[in-house]
Amino acid sequence: MTLSKLAAGVLLCCAGQAIAGPNTFIDLGTLGGGYSTASGINAAGQVAGQSYLSGNMYARAALWNGGAGIDLGTTGGTGHSNSYAINTAGQVAGVSFSAEQSQAVLWTGGVATGLGAAGGVTSRASALNDAGHVVGTIETADGASHAALWANGTTTILSAAYSAASGINNAGQVVGSAYTADGLRAMSWTDGVATDLGGRNSDATAINDAGQIVGSSFTDSGFVHATQWQGGVMVDLDTQNSTQSFASGLNNMSQVVGNFYGNFSGVLDFHAALWSGGTMFDLNSFLDAATVKAGWTLGDARGINDSGWVVGSAFNSYTHDQHAFMLSTSGGPVPVDPVPPGPVLPVPEPESYAMLLAGLALTGCVARRRGSV
Repeated sequence: MTLSKLAAGVLLCCAGQAIAGPNTFIDLGTLGGGYSTASGINAAGQVAGQSYLSGNMYARAALWNGGAGIDLGTTGGTGHSNSYAINTAGQVAGVSFSAEQSQAVLWTGGVATGLGAAGGVTSRASALNDAGHVVGTIETADGASHAALWANGTTTILSAAYSAASGINNAGQVVGSAYTADGLRAMSWTDGVATDLGGRNSDATAINDAGQIVGSSFTDSGFVHATQWQGGVMVDLDTQNSTQSFASGLNNMSQVVGNFYGNFSGVLDFHAALWSGGTMFDLNSFLDAATVKAGWTLGDARGINDSGWVVGSAFNSYTHDQHAFMLSTSGGPVPVDPVPPGPVLPVPEPESYAMLLAGLALTGCVARRRGSV
């Protein structure tokens, strides 16, 4: 399962000759409940996410390590938790909820450590790097959220403005969003210095080691589109001109994942997306016929490692469950798209999506589409 095979699949697809390949879809299952989602994957194939326990009363941060999911628990007692990212060492970053409050958490070896709120009331971790440096948000008593960095035992507030941090690379560069005089803007912080990345109601969600940044921004036509920033240049990734698309993660090979909204066989919904080699793919076109026949649709992709393994959430039309999945993309799209997209339809009142984007960006949570605790 090499990147050269993925590149070959992409080239053949662009030439109109897609081939069947060794793509592998893995239903990661749940911790006993009817819902799970995956948010991050590392080079070893360990996956972080969230799942409901049996009875669907509590949702917990989950780790999949080549087998059944593991409940990572909370910082104490019963309640909810969620994990959003995992690094090379298998450390997981996320949040634990207790008594209607939340606390940023770093799990190391399955042990939860609360990161505190540095004088604030609540906190949430969204991403981490291989050094174990964590970013997220801290909410103060006045209800304002601020981008935060936890590193080497020190907590740093990155912005005095209403803001959130959503991604960090191994060089310590941080990305997220903040309110400015021009509205909500995608931001980066390098050595504490903030840079406005531009865009309109924009949000940066992830950054790779080459400094490539992805997220979303509104277009002049009022749609929100997956966006990439590199070297001061902003690029609209949505070549299908969807009414909505979001980029949630990327790897060091410049492959980006997220999702987009469209009309699929008469059903308006979100589908998981992959941007690779300048081409936007519906990730459902990578599924083999047996997986499609079993009722699976990939609704969201949130993470991708350098080997091209993608994680996210899939919906089963027979069981009506949403499960975390892993998908290898080495074979490229299969010959016949199992869910050929119809025409993309406009969505009324695009301004409402600006409000939704702003609210969700400032929670520090990458998950935008299908809600999780």
